[in-house]
Amino acid sequence: MSQKTLTGLILLNIRRNIPIDTIKVI
Repeated sequence: MSQKTLTGLILLNIRRNIPIDTIKVI
């Protein structure tokens, strides 16, 4: 995955207030 994709996911996580652990599981 590119850095831009990772950054996009992080921004979505912050906006949706989803724990990082949940994303790691997915």
